[in-house]
Amino acid sequence: MDRRSIIFGLGVGIVIVAFVFFVATRFISAEPEIVMSAADVSDEEIIERARVLGMVTIRELPESADEPGELARHSQELETLLSLMMERNLELLLLINELEPALENADDILPNENSEDEPAIVSDLEGYHQITIPRGLNSIDIAVLFFTNGIVESAMDFNNFVITNEMTTRLIEGTYNIPEGSSFAEILSIISIWES
Repeated sequence: MDRRSIIFGLGVGIVIVAFVFFVATRFISAEPEIVMSAADVSDEEIIERARVLGMVTIRELPESADEPGELARHSQELETLLSLMMERNLELLLLINELEPALENADDILPNENSEDEPAIVSDLEGYHQITIPRGLNSIDIAVLFFTNGIVESAMDFNNFVITNEMTTRLIEGTYNIPEGSSFAEILSIISIWES
């Protein structure tokens, strides 16, 4: 057999299989295909079909709830929870802002004892900060870690930069050598999967 007849045979086979599947799906289909235009169906018919499928109108919604006004109560609870979360987030940011000046002198106040679980800064290399980021730290924790070790001047500014660049989920644990005076972008390119 030559190559041309093999290709011709494959093509004919594909066409036959496609035709068989087309015919089979037309006749075996569980639901008939409904072809209608918008002019053929009235609003009442659409509403009735929607009710058969289990949809309800807004007027029917409180009657289907356990007690009247339940939807409004849940909505109010969600708004209260959201406002509490926003207040808590603002409190944390203000706390970080207040602690930054106090943490500048943390090396003078606190003893520098390193353990395997705690972040450590080692100054073996001249002009570099060697820092270990343990597993499980979020962007705020890393920002505070960098601030307390003198890598960034503001934990809040660094965290805002991380969030603005959508890098909160791309920070990688490990030990890094970060050059002194590095910009936020340079730091992120070292400690994360950075896509510029």
